[in-house]
Amino acid sequence: MHQERDGGEEASALPPIRIMSRFALDEHGQPQKTYIGDGIYIEFVNGVFNMTTENGISITNTIVLEPIHMVNVERYYQAVKEALDPKPPLPEEEKDVGHETTVPGV
Repeated sequence: MHQERDGGEEASALPPIRIMSRFALDEHGQPQKTYIGDGIYIEFVNGVFNMTTENGISITNTIVLEPIHMVNVERYYQAVKEALDPKPPLPEEEKDVGHETTVPGV
């Protein structure tokens, strides 16, 4: 699934993962609650990630994930991204056709 950008370029169906470390830490280098978009916030507290949805008045939902689960979320994202945005096939001359070598004079 692709969308065309202005200028004829194709846009990926999924946006790239953005590293938000400058937002995730306060002025003392401690994790702080960070808005990640669409009413979703993430915070690292007591060794777990708390993801909340908020409506501007209160927290409406909370998901608590251990760090290993965040790794799995990233792996899932990468698998979906690769499935929806596969790399173009290699031209015939660039495909690996084995490890045959020719030795001059043999």
